[in-house]
Amino acid sequence: MTKMNRLLLAFLLLHPALVHAQMVLLDRQADGESPGVNVLRGSYGMAVSPDGLNVYASGSLDNGLVVFSLDPGSGTLAPLQELIDGQNGITSLAGVRDAAVSPDGLHVYSAALSDSAVSVFARAPGSGTLTLVQAIFDLNTGGSFDGLGGAMSVLVSPDGAHVYVGARSDDAVVAFARDSGSGMLTLIAVYQNMVPPVVGLDAPESIVISPDGNHLYAAAETSQALVGFTRNPATGALSYLNTWFDGVGGVDGLGCVNDLEISPDGKHVYAVGQFGAPSQPFCTVGFDDWMGIFSRNTSSGELSFVAAPNPDDFGLPINCGGVAGDNGVAVAPDNGRVYATVQWLAALVEMDRDSTSGLLNLRSFQCADLSDPDTVVDLISAHEISIASSGSPVLVSALSPGTVLSYEPVLHVDGFETLTPLLPGR
Repeated sequence: MTKMNRLLLAFLLLHPALVHAQMVLLDRQADGESPGVNVLRGSYGMAVSPDGLNVYASGSLDNGLVVFSLDPGSGTLAPLQELIDGQNGITSLAGVRDAAVSPDGLHVYSAALSDSAVSVFARAPGSGTLTLVQAIFDLNTGGSFDGLGGAMSVLVSPDGAHVYVGARSDDAVVAFARDSGSGMLTLIAVYQNMVPPVVGLDAPESIVISPDGNHLYAAAETSQALVGFTRNPATGALSYLNTWFDGVGGVDGLGCVNDLEISPDGKHVYAVGQFGAPSQPFCTVGFDDWMGIFSRNTSSGELSFVAAPNPDDFGLPINCGGVAGDNGVAVAPDNGRVYATVQWLAALVEMDRDSTSGLLNLRSFQCADLSDPDTVVDLISAHEISIASSGSPVLVSALSPGTVLSYEPVLHVDGFETLTPLLPGR
């Protein structure tokens, strides 16, 4: 610890009331406003490369994938490349919703809702730019098998051996084997709702895999449920584990669930839904949940409901108001903080996490306070969150006008701020 940090830590211990946290905006890249950004409308999913030097962001309304360089020190972004459906031989990006980077950093995978397709891109290690390698389509869009209809989410297993896709229209999770050299994919199997023993997989919006690679979970919006699978690391095949339904067996917080994340220690699952959105049936009437917190048995993969926090309890300013819509959640690599969006309150919230219980306490927030002329209005439609492997910056996608926002958590102390950790490893 530096002498300055020792002095600052001593000051904090003596004057804790003078300390507060906030999220500071480092950069904003917006469709049609930032130079070189032209296909980011409907910005939905995104991914940060393992080396922390690139961000890959989808523009679902523009059928495009935008490649940004990321300065790890300043958190600023610069557009490098735009890949567009119908141009340069690419025909698999219509309605692109999500992207994932392989752990070795050599390939990027995208999931496209309208094309019902998965694209494989080779990534140039130096620049991070992409070259199309393969496109796989659903049977109804020219492919050879059924299961990719409405492809919404994509992930690569921690060992880099397999790729999994969540397909909303086909109510399915699709497993592929990955060639580590070429990045190309080969179908393993399709796991579909109501094909025994799988239940509760109606409209999977998001999928995640546990840090040890042994379990996969899907957030099924229409079923209002989480569906768990056990993964065979050698083959990539999945076996149905269990389904946790909202309102069944004491479970709560899964109304209109659309995104989820597992803490890096594997102990907890955080799932978010369309808070303020209609819920029954099929999210069409009434109000429902924002977040469900679950503890996870790291051996069996079974989940146990812990709590369903309500963002109305955060006491955000009354002028922070948005619209009901999909929300996003992410856990910092150090396990200590959880970030989530609350479109109903036009907010991004940062919460401290109790690593034993999984419970959360509000640490800081940013919201579109319409009484503030300098407010970031994009937060009204803030959706997915990605965090660089170093823990900073925190990146947020916003559907309108099509934006990627870069934030830094900052501690303010009696009128001055520190952008560096007070303690090693924080």
